[in-house]
Amino acid sequence: MRKVLIAALALFSSPALTATAPAEPVASKSAAVSQAMRATAHALAQTTAPHDTMVRMNMLWAERGMLALPQNNPKSKSLEEDYPGIHQAMWNAAEPELRRQMEVNLPKLWASLEDMYVQQLTNSQLVGLLKFYRTPTGQRLIRGLYGNLALSGAVDSIGRAPKEAIDPAILDKASAAARKKTVSQINPDPADIRILQSAISVDKMRAVGAKVQQLTFEWSTAIDADDDKRTKDLMQKAALEYSRAHPNK
Repeated sequence: MRKVLIAALALFSSPALTATAPAEPVASKSAAVSQAMRATAHALAQTTAPHDTMVRMNMLWAERGMLALPQNNPKSKSLEEDYPGIHQAMWNAAEPELRRQMEVNLPKLWASLEDMYVQQLTNSQLVGLLKFYRTPTGQRLIRGLYGNLALSGAVDSIGRAPKEAIDPAILDKASAAARKKTVSQINPDPADIRILQSAISVDKMRAVGAKVQQLTFEWSTAIDADDDKRTKDLMQKAALEYSRAHPNK
């Protein structure tokens, strides 16, 4: 049962700092995909990457990353020492815009997952997985994984070297720890597990899970130039206003 649950956790879209090794290209299906199958795939994407959880977790880690900069970056440390509270002011200014961007961009992730699901899974597998993730056990898995995902190592890494890619080993370690902790906590219902086992094999879950992680990473690291400029402009304006209102003594 533990092996099955850990594999099931691989099908989640983790918060925006998640990364993994590149997945294999999605194979093309020759048969037409029915509207019903697409609807099931879309529902699965929204269930395993739930709107409220994804927005809340990504905003939480973005805030932690911003406020941790003085502990990890010499320039930020100096700035915070000269103007105590300036990073909080910058976060307060950028937060509404970052939240708007998350709300706008999350459907793009769901669409990518939907396309991959209909290519990689049969209709019966999709139906079975959606049924499982809507069970009490499936819901506890989803809540547990996001709740147990500790990305402080990745946040620190970004603070030390903002322009460098996150070390995948840091993320792999955090994800593995979250999966292990979640499975130990959830007290699964055997009837719910039978739904999962009858829907898809462990090996298939792992293979699709790798693709989920890759698509999530690509989505989270995609940069929109206009969004990026708006965010930077807001933070720069807030920093300037804060420094003027709190002159360095």
